[in-house]
Amino acid sequence: AGPASSGASDRDLGLMLGRPLVTPLNNGKLGVIVGNGYNSISGKAVLYIFILAADGRLERVRKIDTGADAGNGLAGPAVLDTNRDGRADHVYAGDLQGNVWRFDIGSADPADWGLAYGGRPLFRARDAAGRAQPITAPLLAVIQEQAGGPHSGKPFIFFGTGAYFRQDDPADRSVQSWYGLVDDHAPIITGRSALRQRTFAASGALASQSVRAISAAAEGDLADRQGWYLDLNEPAVGERTVSAAQIVRLAVPALVLNSIIPVTDDPCVAGGRGFVNMLDPFTGGALAVGVIDVTGDGNFNNDKLGERFVGSVDPGVGLPSEVIFVRRANGVSTGFVSGSGRTDPPGHGTSAGIQGLTLKSGLTAGRRIAWREIIRD
Repeated sequence: AGPASSGASDRDLGLMLGRPLVTPLNNGKLGVIVGNGYNSISGKAVLYIFILAADGRLERVRKIDTGADAGNGLAGPAVLDTNRDGRADHVYAGDLQGNVWRFDIGSADPADWGLAYGGRPLFRARDAAGRAQPITAPLLAVIQEQAGGPHSGKPFIFFGTGAYFRQDDPADRSVQSWYGLVDDHAPIITGRSALRQRTFAASGALASQSVRAISAAAEGDLADRQGWYLDLNEPAVGERTVSAAQIVRLAVPALVLNSIIPVTDDPCVAGGRGFVNMLDPFTGGALAVGVIDVTGDGNFNNDKLGERFVGSVDPGVGLPSEVIFVRRANGVSTGFVSGSGRTDPPGHGTSAGIQGLTLKSGLTAGRRIAWREIIRD
């Protein structure tokens, strides 16, 4: 804690890649929360909370050091309001060493804000061989609102692992993963054995597009687990996730996680490929209904690999961006995704653009969901 310091004198301040979060705080102020980013002088993983005065001026900065090893950096955070009073109570963020941290900021006194779990991470992302998986994507934190199920009413933390900003990252072929963690305010999650594994059950082509299907979850199979994980099944080409997860209301709630696959070890060369992936957020398994119309025939029930609904599609735009969802009429939405451009075949030019995915929406077109009256003085 203390007065704000300049970037030149703050050894913990790195290059911030994540979006800042603006949120009401429990001390009655407005806060801007960010991870310290990368390539700081100290090499630490540090959370910054910029506390603003009522007129918007910077009042003070509260820094919380994770104490993790050097050569680190904290990615974009997620905030969670657990008591539903409109103020942030917990902050979650991941670092380059695969640590998932929870910061408790529920007190009205910023001096009491700090790391949860006695300063230990909630979870350490490791592959099957025990190697650390870097977290550079912002985390997503939500409370499961659906009634029933073993973790109803509990916080879930979603993210994918991987990095794509350092010189050696394009050539990295290590296995990365997606995670859905349950923060039950219980002992920390000790490792993969505490989670239920999901997989890609099938892969192939449909309407000339690369598609995959995700394994189904058995009813209640998370009852004795603290979440789930899914290893990306193309380790030889370095599939990874570096963008934020989203939960979108389609025909059913869907967790949307993009993945990218660099096509070259040169980060200055356009191209690559990737997938837009949709799965059940609270089981990590396949969605129970078809939500992607890959063939474009207006039927969501026949887009399958064998007997499994497609849950993963390469939109053909290179390295895909986060999806922007736009509701249309008749229970249909479009997910727009842009990309880095795609060289296909290599050496024969680069194509880029915006691709629209036709999705089955659970919302009714034309229904007003919010409004605001504007009165001129």
